[in-house]
This record gives sequence, C-alpha cells and structure tokens, in this order.
Amino acid sequence: MNTLPLALVVSAFLLGSIAVPLDTRGAEEGGIPYGAPCGLCGDYGYCPQLPSPGKASRFLASFYAGKGLKTVVKKSGRRFMEAEIYREDVLIDKVLLDMRTGRIRSIF
Repeated sequence: MNTLPLALVVSAFLLGSIAVPLDTRGAEEGGIPYGAPCGLCGDYGYCPQLPSPGKASRFLASFYAGKGLKTVVKKSGRRFMEAEIYREDVLIDKVLLDMRTGRIRSIF
C-alpha cells in the first residue's frame, strides 16, 4: 500500500493551516498600509501628469518626516523612484514610489 499521497495531503493541510501573524505596526502607528494612495496624486491613485523627480523626492521626504523617518533616494527613473527609509540612521525599509499612481510599496 502506497501511503505517500496520503502523507502529502496531510502535510499540505497542516502547512496550510499554520497562521503567520502579519506585521501591521505601520498602520497602528499612524502610517498608511503599503500600496494605499499616499497623497502625491490624489485619492484616486492616478496622476494626470507625472511629477518631476524633484517633486516626488520632496514629497517622499515630507511624507516620512511626519513619521520621524528620513529618506534617501537611491534610484529615480521616469516612472518609479526607489528610496531607503531610515529611523535613527538604521535602515528599516526600502520602498518603490510609482509616480504614475502615487502608491508606495515596500521592496525590502
């Protein structure tokens, strides 16, 4: 009798039922969930005109400064900007700003 298929089904069920708590401290500490509109392009998530890299960089700096964090822009392309987020000189996140939609996503 081959019990391998049964063992695989039981293993898959057990692994699938393990709950992993999500880190939601950002939302609890007054932050926004990643992927939510951040205000650069309005509440609808679309910029009719792409902001300049300077405007996007200033926006990121002021957005995170309100949370006591510092930003360092690492790359800036035509549509996306990559930045590192620091708290007291400790890297805590890397984010990607989509300048077409104004959404910030963690890439850390």
